This record gives sequence, structure tokens and C-alpha cells, in this order.
Amino acid sequence: MTLFKNLTETQVWKSLFRHKYPDNARDQALAVLSNVFLHLHPIKVRKSGVRMSYTWCMGGITFFLFLVETITGVLLMFYYRPTVEFAFNDIKALREHVPTIMVVDDELPDGRGGDLVRELMANPRTSHVRVVFCTAAGPSRRREIAQLAPVIEKPFRVREMERALHEAAAG
Repeated sequence: MTLFKNLTETQVWKSLFRHKYPDNARDQALAVLSNVFLHLHPIKVRKSGVRMSYTWCMGGITFFLFLVETITGVLLMFYYRPTVEFAFNDIKALREHVPTIMVVDDELPDGRGGDLVRELMANPRTSHVRVVFCTAAGPSRRREIAQLAPVIEKPFRVREMERALHEAAAG
């Protein structure tokens, strides 16, 4: 008991907890307004104010996104090399690496995915790359691009994509 009493009489404890336990509305308001952490929140909150449909967990979502940004920022500190001496080798590695499978959307901003696949097949360096198309085009366009590679219709399920990728990997 003396340890707790010694702890509660320290300057740090007194600076954090300036009042005794509040047992009435006036003391509750005084305790909240004089505490550096608690004063950020209102003294009283209606039950309707903490409903899920009212708050949509915005505090939790914000905290989660903060954690995601912090973790990815720390990872970038170790893996991203934005220096001149590494830039050439990094771009060279990106150009030399050729994937074995590509998932191509037929509706691209600068053209059609079918044209891109025809260019890949014409290039001897990339002619071995297997392709899986995903498209929301009509039946005539799907038949046209099905001659080039397997087609998955949008919206697709993850299982369909997994099956198509396994089939493309198998050959």
C-alpha cells in the first residue's frame, strides 16, 4: 500500500491527475477540463453520437491509415534509393527483367490491350511472356482477343483469376 501511496504523491502523478475521483457532474466536468488528454473530448456525449452509423469508425480508420503510412515510410527508408549513383542500375534492372506472365486489361487509356499483346509477341525478347486478358467488352471483342490469350470477363472472382493464372503458368 505504501508503494501506491508513494506513487500517487509524486509530481508526475499530481500533474496528470489533478483531482480526486469525480462522483458528481461538476467534478466530472472539472476533471475532464483540467486533464491534458481528456479535454480533447466533450464532457458529455449522447448515445446517438457514438452510433456506428454516425461515426463510421473515423478515428479507427485514421489511426489505421497512420500506421500503414508509418510502416511503409520506414520500409521506404531502407529500400528506396533515390540517388544518382543507383538510378542507372535500377532502371537497367527494370528494363532487363522480363516477366513470365502478364495480366492485361483490354481497355487501356492509350489504346487497346490487344495491340500491346501483339507488340509483345512480335518482340523476340518478350515473345515467351504468357498473357491473361481481363475485359468488360462485348462478345465480339472477347472473341477477337481470345485468339491472342485467355480472357476473363469483368467483374471476375478471385478464384477465376487464380485458375486463369495457373493455366497460363502451366502452358
